[in-house]
Amino acid sequence: MQSKNGLNRAKKRDIMIAVLLFSCVMLSVSIGLLLPNFIGAAVNIDGSIENIRVSITEVCARNRSIICDSTGEYNDYIELYNAGVSFNMLGFALTDSANKQVKYVFDTRTFSTGQYMVIFLDGKNVPFSLKSEGGETVSLLSPDGVTVASVKTVETEIDMVMSLQNGKYVLTYDASPGYPNTPEGIAAYKLSLTDGANTLVISELLTNNKSALPDKSGAFSDIIEINNTTPYDIPLNGWYLSDKTTNPHRYALPDITLNAGEYIIIYASGEGKYKDGEIHASFKLSTGEHAVLAGPNGKYSSVEVEDCGDNVSLCRVIDDDGSVVYKKMSPSLGFENTEDGMYAFADSRIDHNAALVITEVLLDTDELAYGGALNDVIEITNVSSGEVSTADWFMSDDINRPYKYKLPELKLKPGECIVIIADGGNNTDGDKIHANFSLSQGETLYLFTPDKKQGLPLDIISAGRGNSWQYGTDSGYLAAKPSIGFTNNSTGRAEFERSVRPRGIEISEAVSVNTKYIPGPYATYHDFIELHNNSDSSMSLAGMYLSDDGRNMSLAALPDVTVPAGGYIVFILSSDGINTPSGYTVLPFSLAAVGETVYLSNGSGVVDCMVIPPLTGSAAFGRANGEDGFNYLAAATPKAANSYAISETAPQPVSSVKQGVYNDVQSLKVELNGKGTIRYTLDSTEPNATSAVYNGAIILTRTTVIRARSFADGYLPGKVLDLLYVINEGHELEIISLITNPSNLWDYYSGIYVKGPNASSEFPYVGANYWQNWEKEATVSFFANDGTSFSEPCGLRIFGAYSRALDMKSFSCAFRAQYGTSQLNYKLFKNSDLSGYESFILRNTGQDFNRARMRDPLITSLVSDATGMDVQKYRPAVVYLNGEFWGVYFIREKINENYIAGNYNVSASSVTTTRANGVTSTEYTALIIYVKTHNLAVDEYYQYVLTQIDKENYIDYICAQIYIANTDNGNIRFYKSTDTDGKWRWIMFDTDWSFSGPTHQTVARHLNPEGTGSQNRFSTALINALLKNPSFKEDFLRRMAWQLENIWTTENVTARITEIKELIRHDMVRDCEKWGRTYTNWQNHVDSLITFQKNRPAEIYKQMKSYFSLSDAKMAELGYKI
Repeated sequence: MQSKNGLNRAKKRDIMIAVLLFSCVMLSVSIGLLLPNFIGAAVNIDGSIENIRVSITEVCARNRSIICDSTGEYNDYIELYNAGVSFNMLGFALTDSANKQVKYVFDTRTFSTGQYMVIFLDGKNVPFSLKSEGGETVSLLSPDGVTVASVKTVETEIDMVMSLQNGKYVLTYDASPGYPNTPEGIAAYKLSLTDGANTLVISELLTNNKSALPDKSGAFSDIIEINNTTPYDIPLNGWYLSDKTTNPHRYALPDITLNAGEYIIIYASGEGKYKDGEIHASFKLSTGEHAVLAGPNGKYSSVEVEDCGDNVSLCRVIDDDGSVVYKKMSPSLGFENTEDGMYAFADSRIDHNAALVITEVLLDTDELAYGGALNDVIEITNVSSGEVSTADWFMSDDINRPYKYKLPELKLKPGECIVIIADGGNNTDGDKIHANFSLSQGETLYLFTPDKKQGLPLDIISAGRGNSWQYGTDSGYLAAKPSIGFTNNSTGRAEFERSVRPRGIEISEAVSVNTKYIPGPYATYHDFIELHNNSDSSMSLAGMYLSDDGRNMSLAALPDVTVPAGGYIVFILSSDGINTPSGYTVLPFSLAAVGETVYLSNGSGVVDCMVIPPLTGSAAFGRANGEDGFNYLAAATPKAANSYAISETAPQPVSSVKQGVYNDVQSLKVELNGKGTIRYTLDSTEPNATSAVYNGAIILTRTTVIRARSFADGYLPGKVLDLLYVINEGHELEIISLITNPSNLWDYYSGIYVKGPNASSEFPYVGANYWQNWEKEATVSFFANDGTSFSEPCGLRIFGAYSRALDMKSFSCAFRAQYGTSQLNYKLFKNSDLSGYESFILRNTGQDFNRARMRDPLITSLVSDATGMDVQKYRPAVVYLNGEFWGVYFIREKINENYIAGNYNVSASSVTTTRANGVTSTEYTALIIYVKTHNLAVDEYYQYVLTQIDKENYIDYICAQIYIANTDNGNIRFYKSTDTDGKWRWIMFDTDWSFSGPTHQTVARHLNPEGTGSQNRFSTALINALLKNPSFKEDFLRRMAWQLENIWTTENVTARITEIKELIRHDMVRDCEKWGRTYTNWQNHVDSLITFQKNRPAEIYKQMKSYFSLSDAKMAELGYKI
């Protein structure tokens, strides 16, 4: 029996249900009455043919460039045609479902006889869109729900339409919205595109114009470029620009004519004026707004303003599939939005006939002192035929700050120069001018003219020890001995040497590999340096110093002795002072055989310096008797007048054709210019005195390496010029060239690529040449698809572990001073801010070489994108080894102290790196002992360990290693830096043996207390000790769940696989041919990665649940999804 209260509750419930039902009915009625008033209007396009019914005559589910709506957007659309009497569309509806669920209700409008009506399905005004894969039923319904017209969609490509023709729907790219689906209608539609907003288009937007294109006042405003795409001249009268689609007529363009194909620049400066041929709109642009172009017929198109970055444009281009898209590109203002257009614009910004030119740059890093110190020095010369004022000329090392330093106002006569010390001083000290910046390698030095154009820019890289970059009208910039303040020729260099030669005590000569002069006990020999008093009176050495370290000019104090007029004094150089000859003062440093610089200084600065080149046994370098400059000497003459000089090295030849990639050419005509006799080879051997003599142009019809060298009387043999011309190869990837003497690779006893005499008989042939730590001199060049490149000398080694034994081997390229440069100054990776590298790797993908060729870049990039974990960035490229196609490689960063220093802006000396079990680090070993001897369930002990490791980084590392099923998980790299928090951090590294078996029992194997990896050789003490702490354990379990949902989703992984596959696909065809596999085999291996991914999440769920004895409910609580 129910209580009274229970009956009351039941009545209340029934009343509430009735009220709710009544409210729902009224809400439905209201929606039915109000919906027509709140649904946006469709767009009408008129045409005229007769028909007998209303039909859906055209359907487009992937409209990218066919027709835009009134806001300039390209949306799906359907086209209706009325062949009957005119009628009011009020109450008619559209649906995209077979059950006739109404999606859009028409408001009052007349559908006239013979009219075509295009309805844009934008998801907003008409609140649905179509699926490109088809399968939907689109219907026009009468107010009482009767189907008037209907079509079932099918799968279509971009800009393909379903066209009703002769009673049947056909798939075609010949759309005709608003016109009959006939050849005549299609032609009429296409003609209509030339009338309205599509005749003129917004072809380029530049909204972060830091220095790309100034107006006549020198200001850098936003820029809108308009292009006349038609073959007709079009008056701009009646055309408007705006930043708002709600007010497309904000600024009227001036009444001028834009010729067929012509571009016009409008500065969106907010000034609203047209003066001296320069158009300034009355508004500025901001990210998220639209640049709107409206025509005389009231139609307009718009482009959404994006933040593209400094000096980067948003350019209208035609994509590979024929669609009109806007892409971020370097500016091409006034030119086509192509690579050629970008180059043409950049070239247009340079005044090739500028009166002032940067004619010489000396970098402090090239070790030659100027003005009493190691300084960056810039020489600017008037190369015109008349006097030039430096007023309103500017100089900068930052393209985004073009007016960084204003030149002091001087008048320079023809051939006269101004010398500026770039040390940040920003002042004039007597006759010394100091700029407000200094130079760094990798920067570009700019000179800006009074009319705001650039002079010839100069990329700042090392010219080589003791050299400066010097401008020549015929040769451009060449590295040579300095001539600062004088002409850039041998006469000017001699005058410079004379001007900087000290009066009094000077450096006379030096020997850095001494085998016969001034013997010590037991027939030992030491480096020595000789000073000379070139004055007419005796001089004391008190207060003077010698040093081979530009950072410590007072390294070795000289004794208080007097050197007579014209006299010489010799100092023995020895770092250890052992077995030195008696009767000589010994200074505590020695000279490097590979060459270095010696400085003579006093308390006021550097008095003299000598840049010593590499010397062989007992060769001497110094001032030849009676000469101002330094040269190779015929012999050393300690304590006596110097011998005569051997002449300097001949300059490197110059090629008339830039090395690089040339497609669709019949041949290349390469001409060489240089001093004396040029000898060259085409087989990659280094030219010598017996090589072929260059007597005329070299005609190339196929990919070729040219190595050339100058041999001139009175000169030492010149530096070798290494060139690769890649001709008609048709690669899509960028190209890396490695050039070295073939013997460096293939010589049985010394070649780094062969087994050699000491290889074991079994894989991986330990003892082979390629297992040795040998480094060979080479030239590495890179030709990027964006037109940038580099070519630098380097040290070449074979890189890797067991992959050394593969036919296709990995390389490392190291940049060292002994080869010519200690750092590569180039931005190797687009997603990195680094532009300086002391080394990099050309990786064959290790053990994935003969499989998918992408595992490590795939896995590490996914982990890094989601967690920020350190990985080696990647860039795929085709490698040519001595001119021969060598396959698809990945450019990768090299993991060492410099990698950490460069990526985290810390000093390399602060970094400790270790690997595997970390036995090379006593600190890490101590940590492992600690976790083995302390129960980390105790919070005090656990908190101490957290001061030693980055917990989040470590958890992410272990979780990722488990998920990917890395069966070679001993490739462990981790590091710490005392310049940061001093915590150990792990690097995701070498994952080639991953993503293979989706059921691999990685959880149990990776957490095995006995160890993991091959024969359990790699310690799991740290992870198992941490898992004893409940807080850490929960963090670990939750993070694995997080990774499953945020990294290891099929969508993420498949997208990255597809991305990398598409990058390398074209060139993998030839790679497979090169290394004896089929292209189908490679594709199958790529597909296996997807198979792994599809099955791995469920397997990880099962393993984590089992290993940690968790229920499904607990798994769900931790964030796991079944």
